[in-house]
Amino acid sequence: MALEAVLPTPKTLRTLLEPIPQNISEGITLEFNEKGLHLQTAMEGLVWAIEEKIAAKEFERYEISHNQHFHLNLKELTDFLKTADAADTLHISLDEENGIMVFKLVKKQMVKEIDLRLLGTADEYKFRELINLQTKLEASLVISTRLFAEAMQISSLGGTHVTLTMSKDRLKLESRGTTKSTKTEIDFENEEVSNVRFEATSEEVSATFAMDYIKNLTKFSKIQDHMLLCFGNNKPVLAIFEFAEEAGYAAIAIAPRSAT
Repeated sequence: MALEAVLPTPKTLRTLLEPIPQNISEGITLEFNEKGLHLQTAMEGLVWAIEEKIAAKEFERYEISHNQHFHLNLKELTDFLKTADAADTLHISLDEENGIMVFKLVKKQMVKEIDLRLLGTADEYKFRELINLQTKLEASLVISTRLFAEAMQISSLGGTHVTLTMSKDRLKLESRGTTKSTKTEIDFENEEVSNVRFEATSEEVSATFAMDYIKNLTKFSKIQDHMLLCFGNNKPVLAIFEFAEEAGYAAIAIAPRSAT
């Protein structure tokens, strides 16, 4: 199986991998297809799932014999990419005979290499195209990660879960603990909110999520300083961050807490 890819800006891949909580998922699947490099990781039970893409046009060289996917240790790959600097290019190749994927950071008069053992992948593996989930969710808005982080900072002073409630006019975040509770309301007249879409038949939609998962969304802000946030009544929340010029994206889906 031939595989040879050269990414002139390793920071692109690093920016996608660094925000992923390594205590939630130890492994990541890399899928090489004609459209580019797809990445996927998920927590067991799909409480948290992330899909990412780097378009084929972003690679200096991108040669594959056919669509293929490989499973690697997330931390090992991320730690290696953290050593990249602006002068490096990332070279990816497959050593099928030895069951390893070879990553090299190459610059003038220096080559850094790591060989990562291929881990097993499930036979039923499929890139789920989480980004298309937005069409099944009845409410969405574009919000700056700065504003959302500010709201989450207050929410984290409450309990371990946060309830997101959206109407035509505002987004409300509520969190309740044993001895305290918090509430933050963001009016859609706020200049850091745009592209509001509300197609629900009810006056509002609401869902409750684990605080740690929702807080982690803002860590993807190096991709884009704003995100498309989509959700519905007791449905998953979907956050989408896109690189400029359709270079790629990160789509993060978080399942709601089951109703009690």
